[in-house]
Amino acid sequence: MCASGLPFNIVDLDNMKRALVHIGMHKTGTSSIQESLAGYDDGTIRYADLKERGHGSVLFTAFEDVNIQNSRNGKQCSLEHAEQKRMTARQCIINDVTKHNASLTIFSAEALLYLSLQGVKDLKEFFDQYFDDIEILAYVREPLSYILSMTQQFIKMGAITTELPSPSYQNSFVKFIDTFGRSKVIFRQYSKENLVGASSVSDFCNFVGIPHESIVHSTVNKRLPFEAVQLLHNLNAQRVFNSKAPPFVKARNAVIDILTDLFNSPFVAALDDLESAIEPDDIRWMEETAGFDLCRADIKPNCHRKGRGLLDRLENISPSTKGTLLGYLDENDILFEEDDTVTQLIMRLFLFQMNRYSLSVQSAFILRDLAIKLEDHSDFTLSQARDVMAIARLIHPQGDFIRRKLVEYEEKLEADLS
Repeated sequence: MCASGLPFNIVDLDNMKRALVHIGMHKTGTSSIQESLAGYDDGTIRYADLKERGHGSVLFTAFEDVNIQNSRNGKQCSLEHAEQKRMTARQCIINDVTKHNASLTIFSAEALLYLSLQGVKDLKEFFDQYFDDIEILAYVREPLSYILSMTQQFIKMGAITTELPSPSYQNSFVKFIDTFGRSKVIFRQYSKENLVGASSVSDFCNFVGIPHESIVHSTVNKRLPFEAVQLLHNLNAQRVFNSKAPPFVKARNAVIDILTDLFNSPFVAALDDLESAIEPDDIRWMEETAGFDLCRADIKPNCHRKGRGLLDRLENISPSTKGTLLGYLDENDILFEEDDTVTQLIMRLFLFQMNRYSLSVQSAFILRDLAIKLEDHSDFTLSQARDVMAIARLIHPQGDFIRRKLVEYEEKLEADLS
């Protein structure tokens, strides 16, 4: 239902141009919705074409303050360059909305949850120039499954996870309510029993008036087995394999595929494992604001107990998990030592995959830097750093520093043997 109480697609707004801005929240099937609706345009309802399936990058760049953007991206750019990027992003939106006459244009961007209050106000002021009516749509996931799913996603992406993520409902949504008004912010409950067809894509299509049978549903961000999350968490903690450079990303994706095939235990957790990230007041605010219950009653009293919970379980890797990983390395002729730790084994698997994808000179430089980091790494030996540098040498034999460093490693190893 829309804010008026009628199904969204049959609200009588005559020939008004409407915008629906879908803002997530995270882990509510947003990527699947974006992938499934990209390119949709039936003349009445269309999914905005901002050159990417998800609109987060363009919209965030268009409306967030440059200082906040620099802080989030870990980069610094001049005000002139930042303003140029902002204007380019806004022009992309203008080009899209002015060349179509659809009654409803859909935007989808989880990144808008990170906008400051002023950024949300700027978005509204801008959209008001092109649309007669703007509504905000957010799917809301109950806290326990959110924490579990978001933890898995962070680890999958290579984050060094030292605490569990909290939903932070009020911080995410109150700025939209303050800017657009409560009547223009629509909350839908994300749970299989509440979604049309038990699917975020079907539910979204049904809500806006798109026949969901006509949409090819795409599933993104599938769940990983518990052991796979454990091993990736272990790998991330080494702080040397977290680069976003293409060889690292390709190697990580290959490792994820391998671990997903190797293991099958579901990634689940008990209440005690997640309690450190539960915020009862935040849950209460969300329930009162949205008008529906989010979670079991037993998590509400005395549930803000601090502790590592799930993170401790992730670090307790069983002998059988190590044995399965050893078996894979052995079957695929990946070299290892009998006394290797789990950390060394998962690193060996990662480096083996990097070797498959490291074909450019830039990759050689990445491997060179990685080898230098491994020199003093407590879980790696000098010979293993040498092996990484040797891969860099094969890719870029003209590299003088790589050549000299490789000679240095060999001399040190020979000295240790004598």
